Amino acid sequence: MQSCVHTEDLFEDDADNTALEQDSKRARVSEPLLTAELQQLEDDITFTSGVKGCINYACEPHWVDSDLLAKFVPEKEKASVKIVQLEPFDWDILAAPAMRRIAAYALDALQVQCYESVRNVALERFQEADAKKILPEHMQVKALKDFKVGEVVLSPFGMRDGCLLSIDDPQCKKYEHCDHTLMKGKCVPRAWLRVQSKEDKRKKPKAESGQEGEVARPVRSSFYIVNPRFFVRETLKSSPNDSTAGQLKTDLKFSPFWAVDRTSSSRDCNMCLEKMLFEVPSLTSLGNKMPSASKKAMWNVVVQCATNTRKIRKGEVLYLSLMDDTGEDSQSEKDECEKDE
Repeated sequence: MQSCVHTEDLFEDDADNTALEQDSKRARVSEPLLTAELQQLEDDITFTSGVKGCINYACEPHWVDSDLLAKFVPEKEKASVKIVQLEPFDWDILAAPAMRRIAAYALDALQVQCYESVRNVALERFQEADAKKILPEHMQVKALKDFKVGEVVLSPFGMRDGCLLSIDDPQCKKYEHCDHTLMKGKCVPRAWLRVQSKEDKRKKPKAESGQEGEVARPVRSSFYIVNPRFFVRETLKSSPNDSTAGQLKTDLKFSPFWAVDRTSSSRDCNMCLEKMLFEVPSLTSLGNKMPSASKKAMWNVVVQCATNTRKIRKGEVLYLSLMDDTGEDSQSEKDECEKDE
């Protein structure tokens, strides 16, 4: 065991001079220490601490007060600590997943807002003579009451993983048109949704040259909501012994929006696809003082919904027009962004 002992205290006779010993203790911090090997410790009331230590210094044993001993710490064990400032938070990595979650939340909230429309329409399936033949499905949506113009609003809600795809996702090509092995008729294969920040499109102050500054552009991201009926075959595989029950259970997981048929007859058409703008509410502090939120933390969502263009009578079937655009392709979206800017 290694210990450090003060140079003067090692050789002085401190038993007879208490004042000198106290002065030596006060000076111990500033004066140099010497290294010695600790041999043993023993109780001894003649020493101030009541414990004496035998140290081997200069090949000779010396008894000293244990209060004068300190653990020896080699210089190599004293690691230097360097404080390094880390990179600031990367807001870019938050944007993509955050906007996807905002899009999913907006669809959930919008479905709740469409409560009256959903509960006052009926989702119907055409039953084949062969009860075992389920695919392709043929569905329609029928009014359960009279509706005024614009009173019906159906959202493209679908409670299934994989229905929300980024507009740049290569899988979007698979859902451009209905799969007639899965569904009869001409229902909407996919709908369009865009999330964007509410940042003002204000111009920056003029530069010294007198030229107008750049335009502050909002953050935005576009998605396709895929018709959940594309995945009905997977539902049947998951319940092979009771496929009809599994099919009926699937109906409850998506909005009637996805069963509204499309027609080329202007006489039958009573619905249209319309892009609706919604504000996503931000967090509001209750009792806690919070700094003002950036406008980039406030969001708008544009969603394609189905709404009625004329009065609908009870029992009337809902039809969209085949001329309705079922989504924005990448080029159209790019052109629209450039026009907004």
